[in-house]
Amino acid sequence: MARDKKLNQHVTEETKKHNIEITRCATKALSTCAKSNKIKKAMRKVGAIPVLAELLTNVNDITILIPVVNTLQECSSDINYRIAIRNMGLVEHIVRHLKSDNIELKMHCASAFRKLCEDKESSDIVRNQKGLMPLVDLLEFSENKELLIAATGAIWRCSATPKNAEVFEKANIIETMIGFINHEQPEEVRINCSGAIATLAKREHNRQEIRDKGGIRNLMSQLGTTTIGLLVNATDAVGVMAEDKESIKTIIDLDGIRLLWSLLKNPSWEVQASAANAMCPCLKNMEDAGEEVRAYVGGLEIMMNLLKSNHDEVLAAMCKTIAQIAQDSENLGIMTDLKVVQLLSSLTATKNDLLKVPLCDAIGHCSAKKSNCREFGNEGAVIPILNFMKTTKNEMIRTSAAFALNQLSEDPQNCITMHKNGVFDIMMETISSQNKELQQHSASCLANIRRLAMCNEQARYGK
Repeated sequence: MARDKKLNQHVTEETKKHNIEITRCATKALSTCAKSNKIKKAMRKVGAIPVLAELLTNVNDITILIPVVNTLQECSSDINYRIAIRNMGLVEHIVRHLKSDNIELKMHCASAFRKLCEDKESSDIVRNQKGLMPLVDLLEFSENKELLIAATGAIWRCSATPKNAEVFEKANIIETMIGFINHEQPEEVRINCSGAIATLAKREHNRQEIRDKGGIRNLMSQLGTTTIGLLVNATDAVGVMAEDKESIKTIIDLDGIRLLWSLLKNPSWEVQASAANAMCPCLKNMEDAGEEVRAYVGGLEIMMNLLKSNHDEVLAAMCKTIAQIAQDSENLGIMTDLKVVQLLSSLTATKNDLLKVPLCDAIGHCSAKKSNCREFGNEGAVIPILNFMKTTKNEMIRTSAAFALNQLSEDPQNCITMHKNGVFDIMMETISSQNKELQQHSASCLANIRRLAMCNEQARYGK
């Protein structure tokens, strides 16, 4: 009996080891297969997530946990997986394993957060589960480049949440991130750190530290690369820094304006959009911006060509820049000769709210030239802009549209077009808005139309 019992225990132990080995091999195979988008979808359909959740939650074997977490991080590029991982409470368990002593497991956990924390909800969970400081601690392993890539990527994504940014600021993360933006680091690290700086710089009080620690110089040094992700993040960061007038001198001294202009010629639409977006605050805050624009031969022609882009992100960025440049009368004259009115008018058929605000701003500022004001009417831009106001409750769109209509109402023919198409009904609604800017533009537009009507009455009746 005793011998049989001992034999059974031995068989059970052997079976258990066998099962663990099968599980280990299966999870390793899954982590490899999960690199394929097609297989990711198939895995979700056959119920892989609950199985992975069970292993992540209840297994302590490192050799199994590593491929399980790796599989989850590979799958987290799919929003459906991210939602499922969050809803099943797995983010908490990944934080728990992030605090493991095993470096490879830490690396895969951080890589998972790089993707999972694109969603604010997951980012909040990481903070609530005390997972932010373990990410910061990983930066000490700077010789382990894979780990550094994972950690900086996770910090970048997590920093988008203000409460998370506060934690990172207290940990002096800004100086560390700036230090990693150098050509000794892999491009992936520089991409992540530039992205984190761009995010943290949106908090005004961080911009002085970024300037003082040499952040602008390090960011500008990356603008000569050919890597799209690095160019986008670095230019985004430069653009945010340019919101402070104190940063402009440094950007100019480092030849930053010329570099941004040159990036408008980059074949990547993402780089074109980020460069144009960065250009706007630079032109807004620098002295003699009008002359600076004219100094770049062919620069305005490049911008006009980009108004033919197939990407709304590029079009929106170009409209923002044009609205800024048009405030210089000489540059507005040059753009007029380059058909800016016709190009902007052709965009008024857009259905994309992303484009409507900057487009209306650009049209409004370009209408400061009286001949442009009439030409926008001839090109059929008035009615679409009026329809922007009629078809949305979005206050930003309404305010920009009201600004454009107010500028366009300086032309009598445009006033007639507006009157025929029901401008009074919508303007009487917006004139009572709590938004002072919308209220003012609406009132001014109605006043212009009313003034034209009174002039017509006087001409007709001789009064």
